[in-house]
Amino acid sequence: MDHGTNHAARLEAANHALGNSINHGHLSGAEIMEALDAWQHTSSGGLNTNVENLRSQLQNGDKLAAAHTLQQLGEEASHSALNLHDGFGDQLRHLGQLLVTAAGNLKMS
Repeated sequence: MDHGTNHAARLEAANHALGNSINHGHLSGAEIMEALDAWQHTSSGGLNTNVENLRSQLQNGDKLAAAHTLQQLGEEASHSALNLHDGFGDQLRHLGQLLVTAAGNLKMS
């Protein structure tokens, strides 16, 4: 299943940017949404509802609710990647790990 090299590169760049924000301790709602927007049209419809919930939670400054939603999204991404054994699956797995990490960081901030 080829999702196109440009597409894969964009997803990898989105993951990389999100990972850098997490690693340098300046994770913001805008950076989380930027990464998720890059992924949005590649994922199952289920992600979209949570992404919209997350957007409003971040805009309202509701960090605990946003952390909970990020955790769900991370688990969903990891679960969706289980049967994908290509570059796309690798990026999706990486996104899942990043989102769970971001959820933990939000809870502590």
